[in-house]
Amino acid sequence: MGRRSWAAGLTAAAALAAVPATADAAGLATASAAARATTVTWSAVLADSTGAVQTGKALTVSWGLLDTAPRYASVRNNGTVALTGETYQVSATLATVRLDACVGGAWSGGTCPGSVVTLTDSTAGSAAVTRALAVGEQLSLRLTPNGLLGLATASVSVSVSRAQIRAATTSNA
Repeated sequence: MGRRSWAAGLTAAAALAAVPATADAAGLATASAAARATTVTWSAVLADSTGAVQTGKALTVSWGLLDTAPRYASVRNNGTVALTGETYQVSATLATVRLDACVGGAWSGGTCPGSVVTLTDSTAGSAAVTRALAVGEQLSLRLTPNGLLGLATASVSVSVSRAQIRAATTSNA
């Protein structure tokens, strides 16, 4: 090989060494996007028949002698994320009290235009229910004493655990 060809070959080799391979070139490219974390809250609250919210305390209802008429309430998702379920706790004195939900409507005149679903009763104590509630959505509830005499007092509470909220999602928003 002559001096010129050797020098030309050396120059070509040096030029090729300076150009990164395709995989290396991809490694030199950068892209960025703003990342944003969102804090969520999850909570369900009970409201009595007048709409008064029972924040931080159980809803208490009573029946007098020979009074067996149902009492109505509602539960509302007041968090910032959809719920996949809630846990209801019912306790009662002097009678067993059943907690029913009207799914697909609201109780009106003792009638549910949707489906009646029994959530729990005071003999069971508490029950985790897999009834989804969107943010701001309400579920209409009915408390009914089982017995002919009435004379009962019931306490109802609702709670939501981390396991009862929708799964986290990631988006490129």
